[in-house]
Amino acid sequence: MIAKARWYEFGERSSKYFFSLEKRNYEIKCITSLIKDDKSTITDPEKILDEQRCYYQSLYSSNNPQVKDPKFNLFFENDMIKKLDEDQKKIL
Repeated sequence: MIAKARWYEFGERSSKYFFSLEKRNYEIKCITSLIKDDKSTITDPEKILDEQRCYYQSLYSSNNPQVKDPKFNLFFENDMIKKLDEDQKKIL
């Protein structure tokens, strides 16, 4: 209850309380170190950003992903998935 009262009183005004909340939230969200696949650790912010960019670039660049989960194949190779007929395609 006290936290709600403090938020109501000091809320988003430019106060020490608000700035300390913002600083804490920033520190929680900020990646300060990153462990790569080869077990090396990166702490330089620029290199962390480069590593993240490379990771997501590689993740989304695969045209034919290989999924090893048998449930995946059961779902997509199943005849229960209905296809749209020509009239339905036109309506969409």
